[in-house]
Amino acid sequence: MLDPMPHAPEPAPPAGGLLPVVPWVALDRRRYRALRRGGRARPAIVLGRPAAGRATVVFVHGRGGYPAQFAALARALDPVADTAAFVWEDRARLVPSAEALRTDVLALPGRVAIVAASLGALLPAYLGATDPDGRLGSLGAVYLNPLIGGSRWADADRALAVLGDLPALRWLHDVKRLVQRTCFPPVVQDLAPESAFQQAVFGRASRPSSFAHATKIVFTERPGAEPDVRASRVRRFFGRPRRELLARMGDVVDVAAEHRTGHAAPLANAAIALGPIVEVLRGLGAPASSP
Repeated sequence: MLDPMPHAPEPAPPAGGLLPVVPWVALDRRRYRALRRGGRARPAIVLGRPAAGRATVVFVHGRGGYPAQFAALARALDPVADTAAFVWEDRARLVPSAEALRTDVLALPGRVAIVAASLGALLPAYLGATDPDGRLGSLGAVYLNPLIGGSRWADADRALAVLGDLPALRWLHDVKRLVQRTCFPPVVQDLAPESAFQQAVFGRASRPSSFAHATKIVFTERPGAEPDVRASRVRRFFGRPRRELLARMGDVVDVAAEHRTGHAAPLANAAIALGPIVEVLRGLGAPASSP
């Protein structure tokens, strides 16, 4: 839930007794950091206005992100969907936030699509891979530059990636994990490809996403500049090539070359993500008219 924002209106009572209504598009970087520093935000979906019986698009920011990054997309989607934001602490371990997202998504009425960026895409990806009963099978999702297999920086630098794979030097990975626990935010532990979190989403024993059929994946990164685990190491950790991991999550969207300008491109240019979102909404049975 979210306590009142500094110098902002009080949150309205929970919509339908479930989720709070707050002006989340006003949560820019400064306000969002103030909320988190004050400990007044715990993982929850907040609605921009009371649910009106339309489809709901839930935005999930990435590392260092904030809800207002999605304001342009929210405005563009206004004719066809209600919008909401998931507020969460992106420096904390990922499973508690993912489970909070699961609880709130299941509380939303009607059709729901999640639009998640970068690190934030790991939360719905975890939900889809840990949904054996298919309770989330009616969801839709759009992932914007998701971190496939975690982060290359949480994996290792190039020297450790080579030396740590030698049997006599496996202890280097224990040193790495100790450094991660003591010197970095807790989330880094869940971004290492060998972590329980990444294995639950991508590992040999993981399940394909229960809503892969209604998921679009958008990549706009320049070749070689991707922040996720290097493709050459994906099979080693997960037993499958990268393209197979992606197929188990959803369909990769063909992005025009001029839009492949970097990791933040879909947030800087709302038009990149708008088409895939509308396509997912149509697949969920939302109105066919484009925003």
